[in-house]
Amino acid sequence: MCKVLIVDDERIIREGIAAVIPWGKYGFTLVGTAANGEEAYEIIKKEALDIVISDIKMPGMNGLQLIAKVKEEQPAVEFVVLSGYGEFEFARTAMQYGVKYYLLKPCNEEEILEVLEELRTEIEQRKRKEAHLERVKQDLERIKPQLKAQFLKEFVTNQFSFAQEWEYYQSLLGFKFETWPVRLLLCRVEGKFEFEYLFASKQTAEEILGEELVFLSTTIGEELLLLIKDLEMEELLTLVESVKQTFYEYYGRDMTIAISESGEWKTTPLLYREAREYLKHRFYLGEGSIITEKDISFGQMKETNLIFDFEQFGYLVKSGNTEEVQARMEEFFRQLEATTREISGAKIHCLDLFSTIIRHSAEEVMNDYLKRIVDFEEFTTLEQIHRFIAEIALEITAANYAENAQRYSRQVQKVVTLVEENLANENLSLKWLAQEMLYMNVDYLGKLFKKEMNERFSDYLIRLRIEKAKEMLENSDSKVFEIAKAVGFGDNAQYFSQVFKKQTGYTPSDYKKLFHLTPST
Repeated sequence: MCKVLIVDDERIIREGIAAVIPWGKYGFTLVGTAANGEEAYEIIKKEALDIVISDIKMPGMNGLQLIAKVKEEQPAVEFVVLSGYGEFEFARTAMQYGVKYYLLKPCNEEEILEVLEELRTEIEQRKRKEAHLERVKQDLERIKPQLKAQFLKEFVTNQFSFAQEWEYYQSLLGFKFETWPVRLLLCRVEGKFEFEYLFASKQTAEEILGEELVFLSTTIGEELLLLIKDLEMEELLTLVESVKQTFYEYYGRDMTIAISESGEWKTTPLLYREAREYLKHRFYLGEGSIITEKDISFGQMKETNLIFDFEQFGYLVKSGNTEEVQARMEEFFRQLEATTREISGAKIHCLDLFSTIIRHSAEEVMNDYLKRIVDFEEFTTLEQIHRFIAEIALEITAANYAENAQRYSRQVQKVVTLVEENLANENLSLKWLAQEMLYMNVDYLGKLFKKEMNERFSDYLIRLRIEKAKEMLENSDSKVFEIAKAVGFGDNAQYFSQVFKKQTGYTPSDYKKLFHLTPST
């Protein structure tokens, strides 16, 4: 029902109109009548009116003044102007306030109803439109979080034009893009991916960082992305650490978080690419890290040569020397972390090491080990690869040790032990071992050693001495002449240098310099 008020200072006119129209029959409700503008205004303030039929010329507040005042406060109220002959100028003024309908006094029921029904149609259409817009607005409010998340996702992945669509999204989603700098936080929940944990990480981060700091957030694949107001790095690191700790306390999962550099809003896609590169370096820094530009230090990420003798390492695995295999493997991963920053390159080196190890496994199990190469695809950190390779290396080395213990004669096992114990003895030789230690024929012992070890004793001895020398060059400050003496070359440092270069391609001094040029972590 449309609510109607009649305003006229002539009682006979207002009561006549009130009486002549069957209001309810035509879908109207007559709220009342008023004799002047002041009286009408008081009624309009109290009642939610739709239509006011008003005279123009009245004592006190006239019709035009009433229209002006009501339109300012309640623009939805529609007016029908009652005017007499000679009052056209007043009617035209009323039209300036948006009044489209007027009735010339005296007017009959048919004329009044015609105007009222036209107005009612307009009012109903307007109300339907307003109701529709309100529903749209409510729907928009309900899905605004999803729209904001989608906006950020499309923005950082360059799926829309900044210049063309920025203002549209700003208007649609009510953004207030200030001039202050922003940063991105790119977060990854460690362990097997489950969407529930990703959602929980979003809630945890938003709760701790707060609405004042977090502008937008979204999930991209298995990662959480937060666009935040820039802070001093020390303060930001404290907050991010709190996010990590809180999430771990509640869910028992680590989070790795990359923090981009700061920049303007329009540079957000660039900041996202930067954060993604940072996050990749969890491969080296480990799960649960907070990674910033300082941790990456791109300027120092120059590739240097990995100095590792894979062939020599293979001999150690084959011989069953568990202690030395473990030591050399630790050295490999220490070097790898210090010299290789390209993750793909690091994985290739690890595959080389893995291949070297399994080549020295028993033939009947080698295929089983080869199948485990696919496990590399699952590893996301160097630490995981390290554990995987170490487990297999020690497993194969132990098996080789057991096999060697059964296969090698007691005499050859004794030779191996004596060589390790007397490596610094410059008189150490097959002849010395045979005559002074084992009391055997030297030729027989040499043939027996070659048969069982698949290597001549002299080559075996040189290999062990050079291996020991390399270890000392890498891990001590000993002089070359001291190392020569320690590995059985006596005072003949020059001869030691010649043998070392023949075996490794470097002089001892060059090897030491090259090795110690390797940047430390």
